[in-house]
Amino acid sequence: MLKIVTNLLLMPLALFIFISQSAFSADLITDPKLKEWIKKHHMIKFPIVAVNEDGGIDSTQKNLEALAKIEELDCSNYKQLVTIDELIKHMTNLKTLRCRNNSLFELNISKNIKLTYLTCSSNQLSNLDVSNNIELGELYCYKNQLTSLDVYKNTKLTALACDSNQLTNLDVSNNIKLNKLYCSNNQLNNLDVSNNIELKILFCRNNQLTNLDVTSHIKLTYLDCAENQLTSLDVSNNIELIYLNCYRNQINKLDVTNHVKLNELSCDENQLTELDITSNINLYGLDCSGNQLTELDVSNNMELELLYCSNNQLTNLDVSNNINLNKLNCSKNQLNNLNVSENIHLQKLSCAENQLNNLDVSNNTKRLKDLNCSKNQLTSLDVSNNTNLSYLVCSKNQLTNLNIHPYLGMLDCSDNKLTDLDVSKNKTLSYLYCSDNKLTKLELTNHLWLKELVCSRNKTNKLDINCVNLIGLYCNDNILDSLDISPLTNLAELNCCNQAQGFSLRLTTEQKNKFTEEHYCNAILKEKPKSICEVEWLDVYPNPTAGKFFIDSKFISDEIKILNLAGEVLYKNTLNYEKTEIDISNLPAGVYLVITKGKIGKVVKN
Repeated sequence: MLKIVTNLLLMPLALFIFISQSAFSADLITDPKLKEWIKKHHMIKFPIVAVNEDGGIDSTQKNLEALAKIEELDCSNYKQLVTIDELIKHMTNLKTLRCRNNSLFELNISKNIKLTYLTCSSNQLSNLDVSNNIELGELYCYKNQLTSLDVYKNTKLTALACDSNQLTNLDVSNNIKLNKLYCSNNQLNNLDVSNNIELKILFCRNNQLTNLDVTSHIKLTYLDCAENQLTSLDVSNNIELIYLNCYRNQINKLDVTNHVKLNELSCDENQLTELDITSNINLYGLDCSGNQLTELDVSNNMELELLYCSNNQLTNLDVSNNINLNKLNCSKNQLNNLNVSENIHLQKLSCAENQLNNLDVSNNTKRLKDLNCSKNQLTSLDVSNNTNLSYLVCSKNQLTNLNIHPYLGMLDCSDNKLTDLDVSKNKTLSYLYCSDNKLTKLELTNHLWLKELVCSRNKTNKLDINCVNLIGLYCNDNILDSLDISPLTNLAELNCCNQAQGFSLRLTTEQKNKFTEEHYCNAILKEKPKSICEVEWLDVYPNPTAGKFFIDSKFISDEIKILNLAGEVLYKNTLNYEKTEIDISNLPAGVYLVITKGKIGKVVKN
């Protein structure tokens, strides 16, 4: 009887212990996406914590103690994560938290009072409270949706990056230890950094600032205040500046005469009438485009590699001392002379919209890739030895002669006085614009890479094109008798209006359904039977080959050509059997094109 009574008395106690343990062992994590992340990463991120199979964490004393010991957590780059609050609130000793590039819409770090480093950038946070985190030294919360940010209590901050948010106000008056501040791409109309004299880096571009006082910031090395509404900028005391970008403001005066260490200067799209850079002997890049400069002396800037001074009022530009110059854009000025003979490292030159009547690039043969000399008064241009040139725009000049090399990828020589244009060797051409000239012929057979051809308003009476990759063809206002576009299976844009009387257009059924009178006007259409143009690719076998291969062809007596990928013809023969054997054993290993009338193939030589 006593035993029964004892058992009855002990049962409530046992039940209480069971219920208590069950409550104590409740799952700390309820968010399924957070569980998923924990399940995948806990062995690396926090191996001392016991994690359940589903990623949950039981609320045991051992787990709570283990979580409390964690000082660093990185849960970045997991787009499924929308919250981590249930996890980090138990990490009371957390000092470093990285949770950037997720989809967090909330972040509660009020329990993490020992945090010294936080990056929560590239999320969807609309609010961030760091008032309890007075130990914070670095805070990176850029690319969120924050409309406000209070860092008044975070007096230990040395780095703050809150750019690309929706901030209208930012008070950093109490953050006197700041040496890096990034607050670009917000909606700030005021920024007072007068107390932040330790600043070395200040990026505040693309806001609505009308004033910026950095006169006390003698340690400043990087300043970017571009795309604001500044009417003045005094950097005379900031002699440690290495980088200065004040692009797109309303500044009419800029003094950088004491800035010997200056390496990059962007002051384009302002209202400057003068700019003295003679003391900036370490200048590597200068962009002063879009101002009102009438003169620019770069004779002392011998380290200069990038010079952009377009859209000014320059009548003279001497770059003879700038032998390291890599890119030069002096377009939209009033230059009548430009000597680039000393600039042998030049890769890109744009001197469009000036008054040049001569341009000598014979010394720029090694590296020049891009050249734009359009809208000048050039009568001739020789780039035949500029073998690295891939992009040439010389439109709207008075050219009667143009010498080019075979490896051009894009040529625009439209609106000149050319009567002849030899592009027969330019097999790698992708874009050709030669409209508004006096051309009577244009050789474009086997230009396999050509994608767009504009040869409108010339005097061309014949145009043979079998460019299988051609997408756009504009040959209107010529004197063509006929035009065959049936081989152009990729053609999407066409204008061949206004040709000779009785002009006929040969095209496939598909092309006839695609194009209308808007594209060919009064042309006489000659539909090519579908069966003729149905077969596009040659049957080549064996492929790859060690030396010999065969072709099955229905076109007996057609000429066959073997070309390399540069478009050079390496082999030529006439088919005389239905099954034709071709021997390329003498050619080096590589990929070759096999072309015959109306058909194309590819063969790989091992």
